[in-house]
Amino acid sequence: MAQIHRDNRILLWLIIAALAANILWSLKLELQAATNVENYHFNLNQGADTLVGLKEFLRRADETSIKTNDGNMFIDMTPDLHQLTIGVGKEAIIIGKLGSVSDRQGNGILLTATGKDESTYMLQTSSGIHLSFGNASEPFHFDMSRDKELFEIRHRGSFFQVGEAPVEDRIYQGVFMGEKNSATLGINKEEGIGLRSFKAINLSLAKKDDPSEQFHFNMSREKELIEIRHRGSFFQVGEAPVEDRFYQGVFMGEKNFATLGINKNEGIGLRTKKKIILHADSELIIEAKGDIDIHSTNGVVKINGKKVYLNQEKNK
Repeated sequence: MAQIHRDNRILLWLIIAALAANILWSLKLELQAATNVENYHFNLNQGADTLVGLKEFLRRADETSIKTNDGNMFIDMTPDLHQLTIGVGKEAIIIGKLGSVSDRQGNGILLTATGKDESTYMLQTSSGIHLSFGNASEPFHFDMSRDKELFEIRHRGSFFQVGEAPVEDRIYQGVFMGEKNSATLGINKEEGIGLRSFKAINLSLAKKDDPSEQFHFNMSREKELIEIRHRGSFFQVGEAPVEDRFYQGVFMGEKNFATLGINKNEGIGLRTKKKIILHADSELIIEAKGDIDIHSTNGVVKINGKKVYLNQEKNK
């Protein structure tokens, strides 16, 4: 049997000892690592997220998607589209580039909710805010645009605008409200206050303690009449009703008492149930190319201080 030199035996024992120490150290590291993993799993379980009924979980460099089994709830992150979508049923929040989901270009936040017959969505971008709800034929819009410098509320043809508002073929800075193609009330710093209507304009002022005493202003295209009225006092321009007829002209008076009218066919008429007083500090001149008729049924006509009895054959 071969003999090992004494020095070699010492080297051999050193190698065996080193291997044993290495094995013991590796076992220690394995045990320590296992303990760390157990502690790590324990810590994860303390704050674990539980995904019940998970059907799909996709994670790639260009897309991340989480959906429930029925697909009713989902989260989609698509870096290629620069878009994040969070949805529950027919309600969704879309953040990022909106060109693929809206007619508005650019980045922003879009909130949508769709029901059986109608939908609502709110869009916010750096250029403004747009809110729309209702069905397709009768939408209600709220729009605040930084590009147009306009704040607008609109439903069907009714609108309210503040800012740079388009009126016919011009742009006006001011406040405007009305019904499209029918009537508009506008306030502009240069033009003042404007009111335009294709049908009628009605203004009414009433006392708080007595609503029956109203002040009326009415401008009607259908009646072809402009009228200002307070209680029984009136001023009319146009096709004015006088007793049982209509006259084209200008009329003013006190209802059922006195009326002054100017009509192109009849001339000037003055009618009253009480007195007619004409007073001039200088001269009062009455001229006519035709006859001057003065009739008094029971009265007296005084000329130059003398009495003239018109209902008798000769003066007394």
